[in-house]
Amino acid sequence: MSEVSISQPTTGSVLVKTYELLEKYAAGERDFKGISLSEAELAEAELTAVKLTEADLSGAQLSKSILSQSKLSRAYLTVANLEGAYLIGCELSRADLFGANLRRAHLSKATLTRATLTLADMQGCTLIRANLEEANLCDVNLREADLSGADLIAVKLNRSLLNRAELGGVKLVGASLLGADLSYANLNKADLSGSNLSRALLSRANLNRINLNKANLQRADLVASDLRGASLSGANLVGANFSATVLEGTDLSGAFYDETTMFDTGFDPEQQGLRFRQR
Repeated sequence: MSEVSISQPTTGSVLVKTYELLEKYAAGERDFKGISLSEAELAEAELTAVKLTEADLSGAQLSKSILSQSKLSRAYLTVANLEGAYLIGCELSRADLFGANLRRAHLSKATLTRATLTLADMQGCTLIRANLEEANLCDVNLREADLSGADLIAVKLNRSLLNRAELGGVKLVGASLLGADLSYANLNKADLSGSNLSRALLSRANLNRINLNKANLQRADLVASDLRGASLSGANLVGANFSATVLEGTDLSGAFYDETTMFDTGFDPEQQGLRFRQR
């Protein structure tokens, strides 16, 4: 990572504060709680283990910066550019990242509980074993993101894009994925029990051994998905499309469907323990 070299500025409060922050950091200071650095230029800056709790970094340029192990809880990072930034193990609980650019950012083991990430671009982002419990991720681009083993309990992912995302073993218990696009995603052994997947797109997704007990899959598209060994006990399958779906060893006991639910020819719902729901 290249060093950030900033000449002593003579005008501009943000430039002065940016210079002072980097100067103090180089001298060993780490506590910058509540600092205001809106639209600051900090691309490629190395600020490992820094305290920026409640700091204003809205619109800041932080691409490829190193902020691993830093504390950014309740920080304002709206529309900030964090593309390719290193945020491994960061504390970002309740941080505001509305509309932020986090493409290919590194957030493994980061804590983002109750953070706001609405409309953020997180394509290709790494979130392995990150904690996003109760975070707001509505309308977020998470295409090809790696969320393996992440905690997404009660998270909001309505209308978000998760095409080809890696979601193996994630905890999405009670999550809201209304209208989310999970086509071609890997959800092997994921726990989505009690989640809302109404109108979600799950076509050609890997759903091996997924837990969808009591999940709402009303009008969801599961065309050509792989549900081998999955559990959908008590799930709402009204209007869902299971055309060309692999259902070998799938537990559908107590799930309910109606005349709009689509199964392949020859599939007997009642024999599989499903219950018909009258309109």
